[in-house]
Amino acid sequence: MPKRKYRRYEDREDKVLLDKVLSMIKSGRISRTRAANEFHISKGTIINRLKSQHCGKIGRPFVFSKEEENAMVAHILKVSEWGYPFSRVDLQHLASEFLNRKGVKVPQFQEGNLPTLKWCTKFIRRHENMLSSRMCQNLKTSKAQVSPDTIKAYFDALQITLTENNDFISPDRIFNYDETNLSDDPGTKKYIFKKGVKYPERIRDSTKSSVSIMFCGSAAGKIIPPYVVYKAEKIWLTWMEGGPPNTRYNRSKSGWFDATIFTDWFLNLFVPYVKKYINGRVVLLGDNLSSHFTQEVLSSAERNNITFACLPKNATHLTQPLDVGFYGPLKRRWREILDNWKQSQKKNSQTIQKDHFPRLLKKLTEVVAPNNYSQNLISGFKKCGISPFNSKEVLNRLPQENNHDQNSTPASTMVSSIVVDMLKNMRYGDNSDAPKKRRSKVNVQAGASISVEDLLLNKPPQVSLPSCSTVSTKKRPKKSSKKNESDDQSSVSEEDIHYMDSSEDENWETYCEKQLKEQEREWSSDDEQPWQNYLTQSKKMKPS
Repeated sequence: MPKRKYRRYEDREDKVLLDKVLSMIKSGRISRTRAANEFHISKGTIINRLKSQHCGKIGRPFVFSKEEENAMVAHILKVSEWGYPFSRVDLQHLASEFLNRKGVKVPQFQEGNLPTLKWCTKFIRRHENMLSSRMCQNLKTSKAQVSPDTIKAYFDALQITLTENNDFISPDRIFNYDETNLSDDPGTKKYIFKKGVKYPERIRDSTKSSVSIMFCGSAAGKIIPPYVVYKAEKIWLTWMEGGPPNTRYNRSKSGWFDATIFTDWFLNLFVPYVKKYINGRVVLLGDNLSSHFTQEVLSSAERNNITFACLPKNATHLTQPLDVGFYGPLKRRWREILDNWKQSQKKNSQTIQKDHFPRLLKKLTEVVAPNNYSQNLISGFKKCGISPFNSKEVLNRLPQENNHDQNSTPASTMVSSIVVDMLKNMRYGDNSDAPKKRRSKVNVQAGASISVEDLLLNKPPQVSLPSCSTVSTKKRPKKSSKKNESDDQSSVSEEDIHYMDSSEDENWETYCEKQLKEQEREWSSDDEQPWQNYLTQSKKMKPS
């Protein structure tokens, strides 16, 4: 005889139907027998529900009451908000300690009242509207110690910097610059393998090498051409071919940006762009590294009506628009482009070479910033509370000590002040006895502007600007491409290369003067320094 199937009225649709039928019977619109036949519900079930018999849920009752589980959820939410989330094992120990303090012994649990992982899974499922298991990323302690007071002081100073004639300046005059790197590692992906395979692998070459790039864009979404820095002592012409238009290339021994390279980026890329496309005062947001604020940079900024504003220390994950909204999608698309390129190389070397990098960079910029415009960057400025100006965008992402919602009983109101104080001390700590570090930042209030006078008042160590391109003792293999033999730390663009190639049959200095006059038609003639740099650089790059 087949096993009888029992209908359980725990699903939402069945429960609604049963309640509707019981309501019709109580109002006298239908009899019990007719309701059982028309709605295919057991007559015994209808009778039991009308008599309030056997109405409880099937199965063992919960270990904790509803109020106790809500209190546990409140504590879990609060500690995760402060950066110390619970794992499933932590949840097991929390429940075990709760039962031990109550003096309750649950026979179904393990030794020491320790719940099983299955109980943890069902606990999360019961509160799925508030809890979920997520992969998390590590946040450095120095970044976690950014307090609401620091953010408020930053926005107070930034509001003054962004204000002009009692109104905020337009988004197209607010810029953010930041350095990043594009690595030679395409990352990991999910693939299909035989079930139970122990070592799922794919053949793909990768290295830890990377190329440093400076990106800069406005709150209106406009992206300035990138500035590339290779790790090398000399720069080869093939390393600059096929890249995005107007991109400039440089090199350093470490592959990082230093004071000399930042000065070159500012004078030869940012200032000409501002003079050509922007009218009025410009605010440039960035890190407060002392290598960025040389006297030459600040003097040029003052002449060209450019105001620097520093971001708070260790808070770029909250206040840097490029970090918040632009670099994430950029890195994901870069891994896709790099993976496709490595796949197309087949038997050839799958390690990216500098000769191929400009073309891959061009593909990347065409995807993430078509026509030098990025909606992601606009969203980054909005998320950072810069444009439109709104400090709550950042403050709401920090742990809240008090919840101001009066219409509900949120988790924070159920957690004792002792727990909140403990979490606050764990996150922010007490730095009164912290050792003094060497000065590597400019001592200026975050969000406030900086001038040459501020730099002199800080009295930082004298910054020398030597060339990073020292002569190597190793013999380099011969290449058919031309090579820039200049030891001067000046950047070179692909357009400069075309100028060099077209001038072999005429006097080099005369050609430079001719190109200078052509460029003066496009850019303003007020800024003399970039043209002097251009002329000096061109003379040093004179072909043999």
